[in-house]
Amino acid sequence: MTTLSDKSNLLKVDLLRMAKDMKPESMRRDLRFLVDLYFNLQKVRIKMGNQIKAIERLERGESLVLTRTLFKEIDELEEVVQRTLPALLKHDKTSQWAMAQLGVQATLAAPFRAYIDLNRAPTAGHILRFAGLDPTNRWVKSEEAKAMVKEVKEEHPEAAEDIEVLIAACSIRVNRKPDRLFGSAMFYEKFEDAKAKVPTEANVIKGISQRPWNARLKTACWKLGDQFVRNHTKGDRCFYGAIYQRHKMLLIKRNLSGGFKELADKTLEERPRMNARDKKIYKDGKIPPGRLDYQARRHAVKIFLHHWHWLAYVEKFKKDPPAPYVNGILGHAHYIAPPPPSLDSIGVPKLRLLKPEKKPSKKKGS
Repeated sequence: MTTLSDKSNLLKVDLLRMAKDMKPESMRRDLRFLVDLYFNLQKVRIKMGNQIKAIERLERGESLVLTRTLFKEIDELEEVVQRTLPALLKHDKTSQWAMAQLGVQATLAAPFRAYIDLNRAPTAGHILRFAGLDPTNRWVKSEEAKAMVKEVKEEHPEAAEDIEVLIAACSIRVNRKPDRLFGSAMFYEKFEDAKAKVPTEANVIKGISQRPWNARLKTACWKLGDQFVRNHTKGDRCFYGAIYQRHKMLLIKRNLSGGFKELADKTLEERPRMNARDKKIYKDGKIPPGRLDYQARRHAVKIFLHHWHWLAYVEKFKKDPPAPYVNGILGHAHYIAPPPPSLDSIGVPKLRLLKPEKKPSKKKGS
């Protein structure tokens, strides 16, 4: 008789064989499904394990035979998916580079390849925003969205008649592109006119209150930052951990010299209710150590995402992506190059060091 464990082993062998033979261009949909499945199984396994421990503790040692068997099968299925991810990413050069970094396993490298579409992300800034790492990208709740639409209609009377004016005016307040906000409103299929397919005001409210980032990708970024913190004491072996440590020291120096006073005052105004310890720190014109730590984590993750985008873009399009904003627009000269392994060894052309292009000066009288 074939047991569930035997079936799990057979499934593991079949999935690994199919994953190794899969072409890179056709694996993205399967990868996304497996990443979603892995996170769901992980969540169920953790929740179920805690429930079993709590019940057995309350029942004074009484074992749950059937429940523990199911728990074991879920754990084995999670392991099957976890072992399949590296095989799927075997031919992806950018993911191989990512997994070569200390602390970045296949379960952390896979979400970036699964969720990020380079055709819609020509710059690293698009990825930062999609991953919820843009501080100007705010999630507006439903009640706030209703109040916003009401205020916009009072401020712009034409918005009550023209839905496009309403969307454009709302896009200014939520800092989103009008076409993206229009697409979010069009996602809900209850239209006033079935032929014209014009979104209603209710559709616009739902579009505004839609989460503006990918939750799973944001979670992956948080876990990535956590790995950099765990390995930051290992020196040059953890490139991004060293970036985290250096930036944290810089933030501490800035905090001690009063560089965050404006942010502290703004936080006190927006969040009047907080514990006494944090309130005292904010009143002194500083921000708590925990907030500094999270800022340093996000900085390291952003540098990683810039490097990931650079390599993935070159691998896909065989050309350099647009220069980062600080280099191409603000004119900064410094650029942090991606860490080893050698780019040539994973099949990605060597990247040039970015320098802002000098615009030709206009001659007088021309």
